[in-house]
Order: sequence, then C-alpha cells, then structure tokens
Amino acid sequence: MNKKGQALIEFIIILPIFIMMMLAVFDCVRIYSEKSKLEGILEDVILDDTTYSDVNVTKNSVNKGTEYVVSKDIEIYSPVVSVVTGNKYNVTVKRIVYE
Repeated sequence: MNKKGQALIEFIIILPIFIMMMLAVFDCVRIYSEKSKLEGILEDVILDDTTYSDVNVTKNSVNKGTEYVVSKDIEIYSPVVSVVTGNKYNVTVKRIVYE
C-alpha cells in the first residue's frame, strides 16, 4: 500500500474541517475584540458624551439612574458560526450609571 497516497487522502479529508474550525475561532476572537472596543467607546460616551457614527448609542432613564447601551453589527465569515447566529451578529454592551 502507498503510504504517501494515504496521507494525502487523509489530509484532503481533514483540511476543510480544519479551515472551518479556524474561521469559527477567528469569528469568536473578532466578537470578543469588538466587545472590548465597545466597552471603551461606552466609557467615552458616559464620561465625555461623545458620539460615534459607526455604532448605535442609546441612552435611557431608569430608576434613579441612566442606562447606556452601545451596539454594533459584525459580519460573520465562518459557515459554522453563521448557522447559529446568522450572517451578522449584534454585539451589545450595557451599563447603568446611578446618580
């Protein structure tokens, strides 16, 4: 039996699965990275009342405080993650500031 041919066939079978797993990891890292960026934007919105054009900022009054919500849609590249979340994933960060 030809060992080189067997290894090539095994590689061809495993390669698409490996690529999909790597894309899923890449999308998860992008989601957490974007959430971290939104945390920083939320601090700027609360402290300096700045506005951003690429994110949605909502300010609501709640009991004895103000709720700030910052959100952004992220396009998903991985077919594995897009089955679960759809083509876009909404990353949302909330914070309530009591007065």
